[in-house]
Amino acid sequence: GRDAPASTRPAPTPLTVENVFYRASFSADGALASLFDKALGRELIDSAAPYRGNQFVYTRDANKSFSSPASARFEIEDSVRGQTVIARMDDPASGAAVEQRVTLLSAEKRIEIDNRLSHVAALAGTNRWYRFGYYAFPFAVPRAEFRVGLNGCAADPFKDQTGHGTDAYHAPRDWSHVGNADFGVTLVQADSGLVEFGRIHEKKNTFGERPANGHVYAYVFNNWLYGHAYEPGPSHMNLRFRFALTSHAGALRDSDAARFAERALTPLEACGIAGPQKGTLSAAPHGFLAVDAPNVELLALKGAEAPGVGVIARLHEIGGAAGEVGVEVGWGKDVRLTACSVTEQ
Repeated sequence: GRDAPASTRPAPTPLTVENVFYRASFSADGALASLFDKALGRELIDSAAPYRGNQFVYTRDANKSFSSPASARFEIEDSVRGQTVIARMDDPASGAAVEQRVTLLSAEKRIEIDNRLSHVAALAGTNRWYRFGYYAFPFAVPRAEFRVGLNGCAADPFKDQTGHGTDAYHAPRDWSHVGNADFGVTLVQADSGLVEFGRIHEKKNTFGERPANGHVYAYVFNNWLYGHAYEPGPSHMNLRFRFALTSHAGALRDSDAARFAERALTPLEACGIAGPQKGTLSAAPHGFLAVDAPNVELLALKGAEAPGVGVIARLHEIGGAAGEVGVEVGWGKDVRLTACSVTEQ
């Protein structure tokens, strides 16, 4: 059957919600004042940071001074997926009506965030080249080490770059991670492609600076104007920035962060089957192809471009570690595996 419709109710200020994984407390301005991981027994938001979790930070003078909305109106939405805290606020500096939705999922250790900035008039004015926006995630991780997921690999942005690029901001494909040997936090960005670590940099051409803390700032817009606007207009634009985060015990495995990002950004789509179907297979689980290594994913299973040649399986190693992988084919008896190039040669 269909999921029951969500119900919404007003909420007090300040506000605290929790599930079996997290306890989240919100300050009067709508930001996350505290995020406590129950399994780790750790507070994940740095109370000494200049900004709170998921706090919108705006500058109108090219990163010389900053402002954030001052007060929020709260609602709680209950659904089968979990509890969602909805904070609505007005930001006089940017002219935006801000809505921030933070969902604690019931069935997975994951927090989903959906931030919308509507009618951002300040980005369409004559001084728009000085306007920058950020969302703050100041994680309380001592001895912080950083990783970013790039297009096909993961990297330490302060060790693995050539030295010719700035250290002020980085361009992960979809995830960033901050952690140490004891625990860590993975942040997935669905709509914004840049992050800054440690602090917001006034000058974006900083070199050789390693962060002194575990703070992450999603660098969501700047004077490139319409890059992230889903509804631009002559006097305003509407912006949307979605995130997902999770925390874990122990040191990071790149493959875990990559799989979390994949679940958050491209969730499995299911379709219902009305009833029993006619077929030749027995009533048991079946599959076309499976791999047994946790750091290897199957990207595609398709017919070869040359008709009658065979089937192409595209495998991707996502953990940055060489090794062997077992492949189980679910059809045929005389199946031969042959390595080929990306052009199927």
